Amino acid sequence: MVVLSNRAAVRRLLDRFGFGPGPGDVDAGVTRGFAATAAALLNPSPDTTPEPNLGAEPARAAKGDTAAKKALAQQVRQQEVTLTSWWLDRMVATGAPLTERMTWFWHGHFATSEQKVRSPRLMQRQNDTLRSLGTGQFTALAKAMMVDPAMLIWLDAQLNKTGAANENLARESMELFILGVDHYNETDVREAARALTGWVVDRNTITAQVVPRRHDHGTKTVLGTTGNL
Repeated sequence: MVVLSNRAAVRRLLDRFGFGPGPGDVDAGVTRGFAATAAALLNPSPDTTPEPNLGAEPARAAKGDTAAKKALAQQVRQQEVTLTSWWLDRMVATGAPLTERMTWFWHGHFATSEQKVRSPRLMQRQNDTLRSLGTGQFTALAKAMMVDPAMLIWLDAQLNKTGAANENLARESMELFILGVDHYNETDVREAARALTGWVVDRNTITAQVVPRRHDHGTKTVLGTTGNL
């Protein structure tokens, strides 16, 4: 059994609860002690880093308008660079490293990508959701991500409507995000897809809502629970 020195234990704490120590962080942690350093990391002061200014959602280009499509691509690319740089800077400078590490962790778990979403503003909103809920209960985070606008686009939920259920969001959420294989069956996927019908995303307001006429209001059974889910 290897017993870490107090200095090594503090260093590991800073590595695991953040992105590694900055200049003087290990010495300061040793001075405070392991327990006090852990408590400070678990209960950080609110991070007041300003949100990035991405501007308005770029207007969609008309079909066949090559110049407009090029201008749109350039505007989106600039927003991508702004958002990515802002987050990387925040990871380095934050006084709440555990919050940012968990935001980064959940970003990898609930895997989405700007490559398909094509809206840095929607990705920013998702980033904010992961940050605000990422150190709390998984149930609250999972529920929020199921109706997150970027996630809805990423997993084709806008194609999911009554009479033509798209199973992508239901299947990926059960298999990859929430339950794991062997904890659901194909009926659960089909019924959950029906329960998730009707969600649409408004890119201008970066919000999602259910359109009643697109939602399947019939009885479903998901994971043993039956009702108008």
